[in-house]
Amino acid sequence: MSIKAYVEELQNIHNEIKRNNLKNSQHRQRIKELEANITDYLNEKGQQGLKYQGKAIFLEQKELRPSKKKKDKEEALIGFFEQLGIANPKEAYCKFQDVQRDAPIEKTSVKFKKLPKT
Repeated sequence: MSIKAYVEELQNIHNEIKRNNLKNSQHRQRIKELEANITDYLNEKGQQGLKYQGKAIFLEQKELRPSKKKKDKEEALIGFFEQLGIANPKEAYCKFQDVQRDAPIEKTSVKFKKLPKT
């Protein structure tokens, strides 16, 4: 294969990924709408669930634990370190972050940049 074919195929794949991501985002939004409609229907009828084409459809309560924002995580950890009696909690937090990260590695990537027309 020539370099031209490689570049064109790479660009086509990138474009296809972008299209798929947009389509998947739309599908996820539609799923939320449909699930809300089914939930409303079951609540309106006062039912916990129903059977449809050999499948059981029912409501389930789950306990979710959403992720904290970065700033909230930092404040919570610094407060925790203070409770433990650590002398310098902010420095301990920085070291804690460094421990969580792996060693950096070098990676070469291909980038595209439009050139100005002359």
